[in-house]
Amino acid sequence: MAKMTEAEAVNLIAAAAGLAAQLAVLVPALVQNWRDVRDGLESDDADALNEKIKSTHGEIQALDAQLAALKG
Repeated sequence: MAKMTEAEAVNLIAAAAGLAAQLAVLVPALVQNWRDVRDGLESDDADALNEKIKSTHGEIQALDAQLAALKG
């Protein structure tokens, strides 16, 4: 296994810190979306539920794009 230079280690730590910061935003958003869907399913108002589904779908697509950027 090749040894890592100090500069490479610092860059790796900085990249990991950046990813952790992005995940710190993504995870609460995913949890909130899950709660919104759960709460929406308890509603009897079909129009409100449909709007919540559309909104949550858009948020999930945005989060998916952010996750794809993290992987890339």
